[in-house]
Amino acid sequence: MPTEPELELGTGFRTFEPLEAGREVPIIAGIQGGFHVWGAFRGRGFDPNEVNIFFTLTLEGEVIAEADYFEFELPLDRRGEHFVYTGVSVIYYENERVEPSSGNEMTLHLTLTTRDGLVLEDERRLVPVCCENAF
Repeated sequence: MPTEPELELGTGFRTFEPLEAGREVPIIAGIQGGFHVWGAFRGRGFDPNEVNIFFTLTLEGEVIAEADYFEFELPLDRRGEHFVYTGVSVIYYENERVEPSSGNEMTLHLTLTTRDGLVLEDERRLVPVCCENAF
């Protein structure tokens, strides 16, 4: 019996961490001088081949960070129940916006588009807090 398509937005560098609304997440100071938050997701019930993954982070309706990825095949979790994708750097456009926006509620949004045109979306309000070093 086919599973209804599901998508859950999360965070995490190496493992998927669910995101509840209002959760604080670290802003990461990258080794090349930029800043990002970690995006991740898990899902099932859709074709995991040739998917487009698009994250945005908005503050007061303005997109201030994004990540756009294409994957040929999403990996399965250890149980083989969900596709899991972690370690997405949702990169800030302007480094000078990091400190003033730290601690303010923002929206992390994910749009996943499959090769057959199915579009799945999820978003969470969260609070990015500056700054944690990636190195």
